[in-house]
Amino acid sequence: MTRTIFSKYSNERQRRFQIRTDIVQNEQGDRTVRKYALKEEGKEHLLHIVDMYQGLSLHFNNPGISFCESLLKENYVESPFIEGVTLQELMENAVKDGREDTVTEYVKKYIAWIKADGGNIPFEMTQEFQQVFGNVELPEGLLCAKDSDIDLIFSNLIVRDGIWNVIDYEWTFSFPIPKNFVLYRALFLAHHQIKRCQALELGHLFELAELTGEEITAYEQMEKNFQEYVRGGIYPIRDMYQKVNTNVVELRELEEWKRSMGARKNSSKDVKESMIKKIQYHIDRIEYNQGSAVCCGWAFALTKDNEYLPVNIKLTDEHGELIQAPLNRNVRMDVAQALKITNAKEAEWGFNYVWMTTEHTGYKITFSIDGFETVHEITTEDLERSYREYRRRYPSEEAMKSYKDPMRDKDDWYYLKTEGFRALRNIRRQRLNKKDVPYAIWRTYQVPDAGEFQKQKETVFEIQPKISIIVPAYRTPEKFLREMIESVQKQSYENWELCIADGSLNDSISGILEEYASKDARVKYKLLDDNYGISGNTNAALELAAGDYIGLLDHDDILEINALYEVVKVINEKKADVIYTDEDKVSLDLKEYFDPHFKPDYNPDYLKSCNYICHFFVAKTSVVEQAGHFDSSCDGSQDYDFILRCIAKSTQVVHIPQVLYHWRCHPNSTAMNPESKLYCYEAGKRAIGLDLKASGEEHARVEMAKYYGMYEVYYPLDEEPLVSVITTTRAAVEENLKKTKYHNLEVIECGEVYNTEKVNAAVRTAAGKYCIFLPNMEGCEKADWLRLLVSNAERKEVGIVGPKLLSTSEHIISAGMALGLHGTAGGLFVGNEKEYVGYFCRAITQQCVSAVALHGMLIGTKELLDMGEFNEALSVTQAALECCLKVMKEGKTVVFTPYANIYVKNDQYAPETIQVDTPEFQEKYGEMIRHDRYYSCNFDRNGAAFALAFD
Repeated sequence: MTRTIFSKYSNERQRRFQIRTDIVQNEQGDRTVRKYALKEEGKEHLLHIVDMYQGLSLHFNNPGISFCESLLKENYVESPFIEGVTLQELMENAVKDGREDTVTEYVKKYIAWIKADGGNIPFEMTQEFQQVFGNVELPEGLLCAKDSDIDLIFSNLIVRDGIWNVIDYEWTFSFPIPKNFVLYRALFLAHHQIKRCQALELGHLFELAELTGEEITAYEQMEKNFQEYVRGGIYPIRDMYQKVNTNVVELRELEEWKRSMGARKNSSKDVKESMIKKIQYHIDRIEYNQGSAVCCGWAFALTKDNEYLPVNIKLTDEHGELIQAPLNRNVRMDVAQALKITNAKEAEWGFNYVWMTTEHTGYKITFSIDGFETVHEITTEDLERSYREYRRRYPSEEAMKSYKDPMRDKDDWYYLKTEGFRALRNIRRQRLNKKDVPYAIWRTYQVPDAGEFQKQKETVFEIQPKISIIVPAYRTPEKFLREMIESVQKQSYENWELCIADGSLNDSISGILEEYASKDARVKYKLLDDNYGISGNTNAALELAAGDYIGLLDHDDILEINALYEVVKVINEKKADVIYTDEDKVSLDLKEYFDPHFKPDYNPDYLKSCNYICHFFVAKTSVVEQAGHFDSSCDGSQDYDFILRCIAKSTQVVHIPQVLYHWRCHPNSTAMNPESKLYCYEAGKRAIGLDLKASGEEHARVEMAKYYGMYEVYYPLDEEPLVSVITTTRAAVEENLKKTKYHNLEVIECGEVYNTEKVNAAVRTAAGKYCIFLPNMEGCEKADWLRLLVSNAERKEVGIVGPKLLSTSEHIISAGMALGLHGTAGGLFVGNEKEYVGYFCRAITQQCVSAVALHGMLIGTKELLDMGEFNEALSVTQAALECCLKVMKEGKTVVFTPYANIYVKNDQYAPETIQVDTPEFQEKYGEMIRHDRYYSCNFDRNGAAFALAFD
């Protein structure tokens, strides 16, 4: 026997789509989901759901995605009830906790899935498409899944055990629909339904998904047409006022009207007299940024009987067209208290509108009730002022005073005149808020001003090398080509040459190259007689080079004006053989800078996990000659291969922690659309394999990781050296060690008190080649986790290896540590979910770090004894940190590998922060703590991990 515990009616549609969804529960407590057709003609819609489940299951092959089974029963469709949390809820929780990078990683993972899975067939306009979405104009080259579920939104994805379970296929179609439309719907709804944060700014989301303005316009129309198709002229009562009369009468007004009509039933008036005395409202905030506008405030109506009522609100553009945008209502008791209103029963006066726009369009918000209305105009000046204010952040009052902003005084006067001194003071305080500073604002303080630029131009270095910048060009759009060339010509360091090899095989850019070369002798070019591929064309550019150093620049990217100056500066200071810089991405029109990559100093294990160096890369010509030219067998990742070979031949690799390269994002660029060049990632795998072979690690295995451009390297372990497991009690680890695929073990007990004295005593008795500190263990993800640690420790350059530690609730306890973060050292990615990707995938890639936690730390027994054991003047976790620092001082690396995941009881031996204040410790390691080579100086040491430092 079953009982229905929940029902939902979807009847605001045309008859053939009207359904009822029930959750039913049997006597054992098991639940299922059932869908019924409300009308006879709706049964075909149920069959459609079953058919689409089968199609989606067939064509979508991502192992991390599951489509909930939908089976046709007697008169309903049945699916399992999935217990878990929706992806939208996970994102909402992340926003609430201030983990915006987690939100971004969810979005990136979602985008990558939609673009890669379900097949890739070209879009073609069909009659079926036009019936549902209308005859819209779409750009060419759009890809579609074989079956398209346009309702793959975040609230329809239930996450359980790391799997995304899709639960609704109602709006799945078998004709071609652009995948980007699916992305548009999901991202648009996420922006409007989840609490606002920078990671969910609509412009940023659309940039991540690589949606063009032309597409967005078309998708807006597609969505309108789709809603008309679903409704078929059926409108819920709450929406009828948009179709017939904006003077909607709500139920509470209807009751008031009935009372007033009863009092006036003998009156000769035919028209109801309004009971409204006035409408009062206030606009708290207007924001505009990256194509999205926000307006929030409060409004209420005061009746002649001194009652306070919420009002109806609508948003129209300057032409009177209704804007279909989410309107959120909220209770504003703060307003009632401020206005000393005591008879406000439910002060549901607050409102929040979010909509897509440009700052060049004006709007009107109409507040109405019972035939009485008030209109507030949102002018283009309001939006422009908001956009200016969004970008006003200053690291100090001195900077705010000195920074030239001709509009600031004008805006301040506006705030003072309209809002008063208190509001102006709050706005000025916000300008000095150093938390959550948008990157676009942050970077404006990093670019040299006119005075600094002139100073750089006048600098005479002891070594003034010629930098040859090589560029393979192929039918580059004129605008992009000119901007690339001129970004080099604007450099503050002027001893350079630009060497361009044009493989276009037509005259599309030859005239432009000739124009620049005729005016500037430093611009050199060669027209190729064939397209030799990316490596061949780059080698042709390299043949033109006569400089002391070689720099790599793509034909549509941009150098910052001080890029070469900073390169030459480190050549003089550090005699660098190889130099690389930080980078970011920039929109096609060069107006929006985003997604900055603040890289670690040279990190060999991270470099074998991904090409984190990428741009801007410069190498000494003599190093390039030893490394050899570009290898066409690695086309697609030829730069990756070239970088690895150059580093192998160099003695001094220097990282400049400044964003000096801007990677332009455009259609088919791997910067924004990784699926467009899948062959690149196979080439990257080959490049790593060649590097491993050249360094004597030919037996190491390279695998493609879960995310594009990420790799996993597994080192061989022919024999199992003895490992001494130093634990509290045997019972704390024994059961899980039995399940571990490592058999040469000894267990040494310290007792329940696990301190430095007892750990040292255990180490002295250890017979193993390696010691691993494992106070307790609750489980592991892979039975070979210890083999992975030991195989890394066997590498001669490695001194310590640490795993990823997880709680039994599937959250990260430790994934490496950064020095100087919230003390002497702080944990990275702590508290995030197990699958969390992290900043540029650093939570899921093997890499060198400055420290790992004691729990799970593996080190050579002899090496530890030679270093003087653990410092017994420190706690055991402090001593483990010092051990990591000693290893680095001796020139070896500390490696964090997320491929070895183990579960532990708590963070007692892997604390989120470690503080050591002793003068002796600071004297020995203070410089290392202040300058963690693997954690950028651009990050805030007192803020969230990987948060910008705005000083």
